[in-house]
Amino acid sequence: MIRIPDSVKLPKEAYSYWPPEDHIKPADQSQRLIFSRQEFSTEESKAINTVQREMRKRKMQIPSFWDEVRTLRFLYACDFKIDLTLREIQSHWEWLETRPEDYKILFNPSSNILV
Repeated sequence: MIRIPDSVKLPKEAYSYWPPEDHIKPADQSQRLIFSRQEFSTEESKAINTVQREMRKRKMQIPSFWDEVRTLRFLYACDFKIDLTLREIQSHWEWLETRPEDYKILFNPSSNILV
């Protein structure tokens, strides 16, 4: 079993943190800082629905773990450009297929650097 140093563990209080709206999506920025367990704006929901509809239309093989939060992250990264978002998502899925099945094999070589 891999031991995780206490210095990188989150305090238990962090798991029950509910940020105020300006910490989620600051008014002066065109980016979202927190994605999970949040309500999406009308524009965000419309864009997510558009991407999902295009995925079905293009018969993309959607992984079982894929969700709206991940889609929204890619939308922001691609400045809400639907075609670019779809290409980047597809590229990401292809990359996932090439990575090692067990990421823990990377721990030992990198632990000397990280700790």
